[in-house]
Amino acid sequence: MSKKKTFLWITGGIILLLIAVFIIVSMRVYVARSFHGRLRESRDFMGRQESPSMLKEIRGGGLTYTAENIVNIPTVRKLIKRAELNLEVKNCSETSDKIIDIVNSFSGIIIDSEIQKFQNEAKKGKTVLKVLPKDFDTVLAKLKELGKLDLERVTGEDVTEEYVDLEARLKNYQVVKERLLVILQDKARTVKDILEVERELARLGQQIETIQGRMKYLDRQVGLATITVNYYEPKAMAPEPLNIFKRFKETIRLAIEVFINVFNGTVVVIAALLPIVIWLAIIIAGIIIIRKLFKK
Repeated sequence: MSKKKTFLWITGGIILLLIAVFIIVSMRVYVARSFHGRLRESRDFMGRQESPSMLKEIRGGGLTYTAENIVNIPTVRKLIKRAELNLEVKNCSETSDKIIDIVNSFSGIIIDSEIQKFQNEAKKGKTVLKVLPKDFDTVLAKLKELGKLDLERVTGEDVTEEYVDLEARLKNYQVVKERLLVILQDKARTVKDILEVERELARLGQQIETIQGRMKYLDRQVGLATITVNYYEPKAMAPEPLNIFKRFKETIRLAIEVFINVFNGTVVVIAALLPIVIWLAIIIAGIIIIRKLFKK
């Protein structure tokens, strides 16, 4: 083979090698830009928290999602029902038993129940219960028959809008999560890219758990209505009889506490001023000694 042919073969090989290197670098740059672009779109998509009532479009990955397509607004509104009753009754213990019977007959639950006894043998009680919303009015009517009604307060909180908003945001985040998983599987090639996607997935998972927790809390509040019953015997609201001996003991105890507090305060003040007094005494003694020396 002549030198000219050898030179041509070497030159052609170098040119082909340069072309191959250029193609490989271009493909890596394209893949990297595509990966970061998809990841940035996923972040922007996740960052938007539009309300379902808005017709603003949420775009991502060439597809168009609207709030109306993501979540269907429920026809039944979500209401949290609460009520509070104050009843004057003849016997708190019997009233507590009757409340439990009423709750059990409607398959409700007792959340809290207590009875407080005063020195004049009178009692005061409180029971917190939960029943199904459909039984709310019936149970309330039966509870009011247990005594003389002093107070009735019924409140309702409409959480429909909040629930729909949470549901829309959850759907959005789930769509973003699916897109990130696709990016992790198809686009992430380097360790840096994999770690970045996994970090976004972890942050997204926290957001999803927070929303799901709030939705479960609202479901529990909506699923059961809360009724608080305060009941008391007439003597429980009467003023306690004057007890001179008890008042005398309280006065003596209060006087001793005041004396101890004053004594403690005096000790603290003396302890705080003692270093200053010592230094002043040293300075004055030094001045007196110096004056006597000068006189001599």
